[in-house]
Amino acid sequence: MKTKILFLIIILISLTACNSSDGLPNAEIKNIVENITIISGQSATYSISNFLTEGSTNISKQAEHFNISAIIFGRAGIEYKYKPIDDFVGVDYVEISQLASTGDNKINQKTIFKISITVTPN
Repeated sequence: MKTKILFLIIILISLTACNSSDGLPNAEIKNIVENITIISGQSATYSISNFLTEGSTNISKQAEHFNISAIIFGRAGIEYKYKPIDDFVGVDYVEISQLASTGDNKINQKTIFKISITVTPN
């Protein structure tokens, strides 16, 4: 009797673990590649979405040479803001992942923004 109950518990745990409520296994994945050029000391703002979405937006690979590297949620929607550290000249790179739903509480869209930022001298 104990082995039957244990067996049922293991099956239930396995089924629960296999049930993906976030919808990611069937997610539509889109890659967006952007190149931005700014002058040293300036900042750049990149529009990710002009409306807030059900899901999440986060930096999945942080830039290396930044004074500001942040996602901003505001009235204009979702934006990424970047400002290099003082006197940095070169290329910086950031990846932003956005998980979204079509409104059914299941994450079924993933967008990866791959942004290269070229910082030129004054």
